Amino acid sequence: MLANAQTKLLLQIELAAVLDAGKPMNSIHGANLPNLLLYPEKFQGKWSAYPTVPSIWHCSNSTREYFTNTVMGVMGPQVEMFKAARLFSPCHITQLRPVANDADVLTSIAFLNDAAMIANMTNEIPRYLARVDCIADGIDPIRWWKENEAELPFWFAAAKLILLMQPSSASSERVFSILTMAFGHLHNLTLQGYIECSLMLQFNKR
Repeated sequence: MLANAQTKLLLQIELAAVLDAGKPMNSIHGANLPNLLLYPEKFQGKWSAYPTVPSIWHCSNSTREYFTNTVMGVMGPQVEMFKAARLFSPCHITQLRPVANDADVLTSIAFLNDAAMIANMTNEIPRYLARVDCIADGIDPIRWWKENEAELPFWFAAAKLILLMQPSSASSERVFSILTMAFGHLHNLTLQGYIECSLMLQFNKR
């Protein structure tokens, strides 16, 4: 049983933010947050009755703005490449269920930005979806593509290039290596700001 109306409203705002943020990456955009953006209009002129609600809502809204500006702004090209690469996963394609227009995201990858190639891959989408119907979880994607080369020649040709794109965690691992070398168990009480500055200086010198 909820304690009071304010607690109930705070939980509703939190749930709204979670529902909006939990949408598939394809549909997350700054103007597409129907649940969270409903509350200012719904409670306009009534914020005084719930003194902590405005700050909670603005906090959620600020988080959304940061996400939009960072993930959809600064990191936009990388996100588009990630979304394009997902289309080459036989297991995930059954959830994504792309249509013809979804193939346009492939142009975010430089070596696939070819009109003729995209057109041919678009034509193969129905066959692609038919081949992955009832696919088993955990299937080896490399083996799957090899077995379906004849049925999906253009997707197969693109997949061979996509599979060569190996993501690297070298940068983050380098930071942890510097941290381990610079700060041992005798430095457990070191201030966070000092550690951060030290890591930045050492990392940027390399």
